[in-house]
Amino acid sequence: MDNISKTIILNLLPVHAGGGLQNALSFIETVACDSLLRGQVKVVCNLGSRIHQVCCEDGINCIPIAANKIARLNFEMNCKARFTCGLVCFTFFGPPMLNSQNHLINVVGCAYSNLFYPEIPFWSYMGPINRGIKYMNDMVRKKAVARGDYWIFETGTIRKRAVQLFGFPEYRANVVRMAPSNLISRDRIKPELRSQIQKKLPEGFKVLYLSGAHPNKRQHLLYKIASYFWESGLGKLVFVTTMDSSSLYAKSVMQPFEKNGLQKAIYNIGPIAPEDVSTVIDCCDAMCTFSLLESFSNNFVEAWKMGRPLLVTDADWARDACGNAALYMNPEDAKSSAIALFSLTARSDLLEQLVTNGERQLSLYPTPREKNLQYIEHIEKARSLGFCKREERLNIHWTHHQTFSDANNPTTIHS
Repeated sequence: MDNISKTIILNLLPVHAGGGLQNALSFIETVACDSLLRGQVKVVCNLGSRIHQVCCEDGINCIPIAANKIARLNFEMNCKARFTCGLVCFTFFGPPMLNSQNHLINVVGCAYSNLFYPEIPFWSYMGPINRGIKYMNDMVRKKAVARGDYWIFETGTIRKRAVQLFGFPEYRANVVRMAPSNLISRDRIKPELRSQIQKKLPEGFKVLYLSGAHPNKRQHLLYKIASYFWESGLGKLVFVTTMDSSSLYAKSVMQPFEKNGLQKAIYNIGPIAPEDVSTVIDCCDAMCTFSLLESFSNNFVEAWKMGRPLLVTDADWARDACGNAALYMNPEDAKSSAIALFSLTARSDLLEQLVTNGERQLSLYPTPREKNLQYIEHIEKARSLGFCKREERLNIHWTHHQTFSDANNPTTIHS
C-alpha cells in the first residue's frame, strides 16, 4: 500500500468547543507523539482555531478553512478535487463532508443523540417556528449521517438503537468509549489560577456544571434546586457554571437568582479553556450533568479522573455510562434533588464511596491513548471494508412504530 492510500483525513470542521474540542485536541496529541501516524494524518480544521494552532505547533499537516459557512460549503463541495478517491475520512462528531459519498470512505463519529431518541421531545422548549426549523435540521442531519460508511458511537445504548431501530449495518457500527482528555489530570492543576478562582467563589459546597449554556443542559433548573436547599436550611450550596454570560439562555438562568437575592448560590466563571479545566474542577467539591439527553458527557470521566463525586440525570444513557459511579437525580424535582445533594454534603461516607466507584468505573474506560488508538483501529477497519453497499445504506430508515427495550429502560418509539 503506497503512502497516499494510507492517508487519514481528519475532518475537524464540525468541532468548535466543549467536549468535542477536548477530544479532538487529545487525538491530535496522540498523533503528534507517533511519527508514523503524524506523517499519515491530514487535518482539516477551522482557520485560527485552537486545533489549527496546535497542528502548527506540533508539525501536523493541516488544511485550514475560513471559519464561516460559505468557505466550509465551498471546500466540502470541492472535496473530490482536493482528495484522492478511496481515502478514509474520519469526521469527529459530525456528518461526512458534502459531495464525498462514494469518493471518500467516511467514518462518522456520531454524537447526535436526539436522532436516536425520537420519543424524547428534544426541542419542545422552543416556539413552533424555531422548533420546526430544528426538526428540519434534524432531517438534514439524518440524511447526512446515513451517507457514512462506518459509524462510531460513544455508548452501547445508542449503537444498539442505531442497529435495532434504524437499520444501521451492525458490522459497520461500533463503540469507542470516551476517556478523559490528556489535559485532565492533577498534574495539570495551575496553583496560581486555582488560588485566583477560589478567592472569587462564594462559601459553600460547590457543584460544578461544566457546560455551555443550552436548554438541553437544563441549567434553568438550578435555581429551584438551590432555592429549596437554602430555604430549607440544608446548608450552603453553590452551583459553579461555565456559561457564556452574553447568551440569552445564560441570562435567563441567572435572572431568578438575581431577582430573588440568591446570588450567593451561583457563580458563573464563564467559558473555560481546555488546559484550565483540571484547575476549575479542583476548585469544586462535586460535578453535575443535568441534561435531558446526551450521547455522552465528558463531565463523567473528568469527575472520576479528578476524584470528584458525580451527580447526573437518572436516564438510561447516564446509567449505561456511569454504572454505580454517580448519584442519580431527577433535576425537575427540586425537593428530591436538594435532598440528594444534602445527603452528599452531610455524609462523607457517601461522597467517598462515589469517588471510589468513580475510580473503578474509570478503569473500565480506555485511557486517552487507548481511546485514540481504538479510533485508529476502526479507521483501518473501515478502510478494509470500503464503501458501504447501496443495499445496506437503503436499510437505514428513520421512521418507526417499534418498541425498544433494554434491561433498564423500556421505551416505546413513535414516529
